[in-house]
Amino acid sequence: MNILFAVKDCFTEHIGVMMLSSVLKKAGHNVELEAATIKALKKRLALGSYGIIAYSVPTMYLEHYLKINREIKHTHNIYTVFGGSHATFVPGIIEEEGIDCICIGEGEHAMLELADALTYGRSITGIKNLWVKQDGKIYKNEVRPFIRDLDSLPFPDRLLFMNSRINKSKLQVLTSRGCPYICSYCTQNAYSQLYGPSWRNMRRRSVENVIAEIKEASAIRNPKIILFEDDLFVSDKQWLREFSLQYSRYINRPFFCYVSPRHIDEETAALLKDSGCYGVSIGVETANDDLRRRVLKRDVATDDIFRAAKLIKKACLKLETLNILGIPYGSLKDDFDTLSLNIQCRPDFAAVKLLSPYPGTEIRSRLSKENKLAEKYPDSDWQSICRFNSEREKKCIENLRALFSIAVEFPALLPLVKRLVYLSFAGAYKVIFLIWEGYASCVRLYPLGLNSVVSGLFKYLELTKYALLKPKTPEPFYREAESK
Repeated sequence: MNILFAVKDCFTEHIGVMMLSSVLKKAGHNVELEAATIKALKKRLALGSYGIIAYSVPTMYLEHYLKINREIKHTHNIYTVFGGSHATFVPGIIEEEGIDCICIGEGEHAMLELADALTYGRSITGIKNLWVKQDGKIYKNEVRPFIRDLDSLPFPDRLLFMNSRINKSKLQVLTSRGCPYICSYCTQNAYSQLYGPSWRNMRRRSVENVIAEIKEASAIRNPKIILFEDDLFVSDKQWLREFSLQYSRYINRPFFCYVSPRHIDEETAALLKDSGCYGVSIGVETANDDLRRRVLKRDVATDDIFRAAKLIKKACLKLETLNILGIPYGSLKDDFDTLSLNIQCRPDFAAVKLLSPYPGTEIRSRLSKENKLAEKYPDSDWQSICRFNSEREKKCIENLRALFSIAVEFPALLPLVKRLVYLSFAGAYKVIFLIWEGYASCVRLYPLGLNSVVSGLFKYLELTKYALLKPKTPEPFYREAESK
């Protein structure tokens, strides 16, 4: 069967989509990729016969995918599947016009079973992990057990995105699934509610399997840096010791990874450095310990953050901090305190986002019950969906989001920033942020060079249709998930 994946952001590799493609291709199906625009999809569909068009849908782009799918269904007889985190936690979107099927949770086995069934004319209404709309009825199937042996899966299909405009100097790799923590804002905790407590037992690929994937992918293209996308790359020290030996011997390329401050000690920092690590990212979230623990459910103290930052710097690794602004129950003062904490940590780049209470997360449920979510969904992550004490406070926090990183790098600007957040120059602030983020990411955190800064900026502007300068009218919230 010919299967087409439609992706809005073709500038970034999507490991989940590439995994599905590998499983489907291994079973004999043909899989292709196209940009999720009406023009591109209609042109592609006119060139061939496709049995399935599939979308992996993040919450922010839901309305975009729904609109495209409705138009495609009006003109083409093709089976449509929505997957990804939004479909998993808001499966009620299957009631939308044009959606034939929803894939919930891990999709490798479910998508293969669906493609085989459609190919050979078998029933699809009982396939686990799928909600199927057929003859006016919706069949709601339970999820199958999650995949325990990750080494049993084929490597991601790197060829799928080769003709798209990804930065081929970066290679994204995922070595694990699952998470032991219960962060209220993270979908990992939501998946543990879907699959049960055993989801919190991390499943890790063997070091040999990871090394083999990187070797294979590096033969397809020659990356300058490997980006490990695991939330907790260093959680298993014995695995890290073995990885350090094999990676430095067989790969010997700089890499970047995400770590928890609680997992960083002198041995871990040394292992990372010895294996070829170029830089790491740690979660700071907020300077307010009470907000971090009580609201975000992050069992990390500020002292842990300072200690981890010091050890990372001592090991001569690049440091990125991850910060969240606009946390309900906090204040603008708390956000400025977070900025001050970052100044003390001296990261090479202070990444920052506004709180995004995704469907399925504990904090989304809490804020919804307490009427702390706005009635309209913003069209970009530059705008907060949370309610604040006043519209003025909301705009100040959104402005601080754009000025945060540059103030961390140049602390002398802090008094000026405290004034600028009250002024209406949001578009200019965002441009400053994007230029600084591009430079810090491609020159400081990753050794990619200035060309990547320029190309990355233009790709972002193209993806967002320059929305940072001309914000659209927010879309209405989609109704919350029907309870499964």
